[in-house]
Amino acid sequence: MRLTIKVIPFSLSLTFLIFLSGFSQEDTISHILNRLGEETRKLETGSFNFEQKILIKSTLEEKLVTGSIKFRAPDKLYAEYVQPYRQVIICNGKKVWFYLPEYNQVSIESVDRLEDLMGLNLSLFFWANRIEELEDYEKELVEGTEEYYKIRLVPKEENGQEIVLVVSKKFWLPVQAEVSDSYTLVSTSLGNIVKNPELDNEIFEFEVPAEAQVFESP
Repeated sequence: MRLTIKVIPFSLSLTFLIFLSGFSQEDTISHILNRLGEETRKLETGSFNFEQKILIKSTLEEKLVTGSIKFRAPDKLYAEYVQPYRQVIICNGKKVWFYLPEYNQVSIESVDRLEDLMGLNLSLFFWANRIEELEDYEKELVEGTEEYYKIRLVPKEENGQEIVLVVSKKFWLPVQAEVSDSYTLVSTSLGNIVKNPELDNEIFEFEVPAEAQVFESP
């Protein structure tokens, strides 16, 4: 599932409906983010495909990252990358394995380095405790349809990252996001979303292949 965002004057009719029902835009955005947080906290497990484009503004160089993720809240993860190269990342809540099948190499790292080492920030999509950080932003409801809300978040402090979220009313998750600063524009979209699927805990454990080259951080 991927949403295509079209610039249409529906936001005018949405604003009109908000006015008629006695809610300000601020109240509406607060409702959306509260609902988003509530629904995210209900997630025990989840799975989705992702596509992330990273644009370097100064050179117009673009990097594409694709793959799929399964997770069990709060700290178990199975991620399989397809682009830019095949890689499997598994976290059991205590340690993380990074496996490169092509080279039969395994790196073992601590959990606190997971997000940095993945090179992919998906925290806005499925970790509930990150939603509250959006309070540091000025919020603007850009567009609303029967399928989604589109919200722009502008940082209150200078040199912050501007965020545009597309929140699906079906899943109550941000199914698209754009994160922009002075240097990069990162666009992420999710597809094939399944909330609370049955997942075997064994997928969050990793058995090092025979004769694999292993690198383990102290």
